[in-house]
Amino acid sequence: MKPLLQNRRKLLLALGAVTLLASLIGWGPSKKERMTIDELTTDMKTVCIGRYLLDVPKVFEHDNKAEPYGNEFLPADMDFQEAPRMMLAFDASQKQSLEQFQRDMRTMMDSKRVTTPLRPGDHGYPKYPIVEFSERLTDSAFLFRNTEAGRKPTSSRESVNLELRFWLDGLAVAASAVAYTPAKQPMTAEHLKKFVESIKLFNPTKPNQPGFCAGPLLIQGRYSGEEFYGHFWSKKLPDLIMNIGFITHGSGRGSTLLERANSPKNLLNVFDIGYSTLRKGKLQVAGMAGQELGVRFSGPDRDGNKRIEHKFMLEVDPPNTPGTQQSQIDLSLVLGAQDLKDGSPTEGKEFSSSLTDEEVLGLWDAIVKSIRPRPGAF
Repeated sequence: MKPLLQNRRKLLLALGAVTLLASLIGWGPSKKERMTIDELTTDMKTVCIGRYLLDVPKVFEHDNKAEPYGNEFLPADMDFQEAPRMMLAFDASQKQSLEQFQRDMRTMMDSKRVTTPLRPGDHGYPKYPIVEFSERLTDSAFLFRNTEAGRKPTSSRESVNLELRFWLDGLAVAASAVAYTPAKQPMTAEHLKKFVESIKLFNPTKPNQPGFCAGPLLIQGRYSGEEFYGHFWSKKLPDLIMNIGFITHGSGRGSTLLERANSPKNLLNVFDIGYSTLRKGKLQVAGMAGQELGVRFSGPDRDGNKRIEHKFMLEVDPPNTPGTQQSQIDLSLVLGAQDLKDGSPTEGKEFSSSLTDEEVLGLWDAIVKSIRPRPGAF
């Protein structure tokens, strides 16, 4: 009897091992999913943002735009409360001849109005539309002092916007900074001029150049603060949007990504939302400590159809080393994003994620692992 029981026990153990092996073999992406992952992540293109490089699928499109208040650069060796916050505005998809740029600048100088295709209320409409003062610096650079509509600076407490508009190989760029008192206007103008003098086009065939990439621009030199965000989308994956930001000498975070994710006050825990966690943990990115979180949401859309949404987040913090130019990194990837691209056929549409869980994980890992310091950038 005893040998029989032992044989049955061995048989059960063997069957359990076979079942476990079968389940392990079933884990991971299917053949179809592996093909999709390979299609997206093989032979990716390299993009420069900040002082870093990252690889993205060739079907990703970089918007290569900048709006004021979405980026800023602070001069080095100045108290951050006194340093002018210099910002960039450009749209690299809109090329312009030098002659057209000069005509636009003459229009601003003659009409005393800021030249913009936007209307009041549009996102990005200039806060200071009245030209109070203008100066032609060169054939391709013009300095303006702008004020808000309906008033002029009359006291030391009122601010004015200084804007240096310049043309660089077909790209019209506006660099601006606010002078919060009349006494600070000369200092702000001088820093703005030095800032613009440091800017040239980034040459991707010569990546080993010191400086900070902002869209197609390379900002040479060192700054006590550097902040810029890049945005990506895809015609092939219309429900996708990816944002990445680099902040040098940022103010720091009040809590970590995992602390917020595990908090009882996390909205995912407060509200009854159908979700599952696909990825959560710590990792190393570009030689720095980071944390990642990936979540899949499920639920009906407005018409009651099944909808899946994937949201992935990465937060990386640089070491607290004096004088470092390493950056805080914030990366987010969303599939199943809603109401994208104002004015396009996708505006107002609801999407379910165009990738499966395994495909999103494969895409995410390939992008995150590619983030690296740009040689020579520091």
